[in-house]
Amino acid sequence: IESSFDVNDNKILEIRYSWDLASETYEPYYKYEWIWSETGLFLELMGYDYNSETQTYINEQKREYTYNDNGNRILYIFYDWDIALEAFIPDSKYENAYDSNGNETLEIKYDGWDAETQSLIPDYKYEYSFDANNFKTHQSSYTWQAELEAFIPSFKTDISTQTETSTQLVRAGITSKYDADTSTWNALDEEALKSYWY
Repeated sequence: IESSFDVNDNKILEIRYSWDLASETYEPYYKYEWIWSETGLFLELMGYDYNSETQTYINEQKREYTYNDNGNRILYIFYDWDIALEAFIPDSKYENAYDSNGNETLEIKYDGWDAETQSLIPDYKYEYSFDANNFKTHQSSYTWQAELEAFIPSFKTDISTQTETSTQLVRAGITSKYDADTSTWNALDEEALKSYWY
C-alpha cells in the first residue's frame, strides 16, 4: 500500500497493489483519494479500479459529506459509477439534524436509486429528544411505506427517569409499538425499559 498525506497529516491518497506473476511486479488494483476541508473535516472520498490493459484508473465509487457550522455531519451520499451512463448514480444517503447543544435529533436514511423517478428511495427515520442536561428523553423510529409514500411510525420510547454516576448510566421508560390499523400506540409487554453502560 502506498499512501500520501497533507500538511495536517490527513490521508489524501492510497494506492493498493497486488503481485502479478506474469510480469513479476507489483501492479496497482485500486486507488482512493480523499478531500478535506481547511478545518480538517472529511469532505469527499473517490475510489477507482485499475484497468491493467489501458493502465488507467476507472471511476468506481464516490462519497460526499456535508457539515453544519458546528462540524456535525448533516448529509452523507454514497455513489456508484454507472459504466453505461458514464456518471455517478446515488446509492444511499443519510440526512441528520442536531439541536443547539449538538445532540442528534434526526436521522433519515435513503437506500437504493429509483431510475424511473430519478430519486433515492427512503428507508427509515429516527427522531430523538433531549433535556437540558443532554440526556435522551424520547426516541421514535419510522419505516417508509412506498404505497403510501410516507414514513409510518414503528416504535417509540419515552424515557421517564435517568440517573448517572461515574461508572453507570440508567435510563428507564416505556417502549410502545405503533398499530397502523388503529393508529394507536401500544406499550410492549416488557414496559419497563432499562439500559446500562459501565
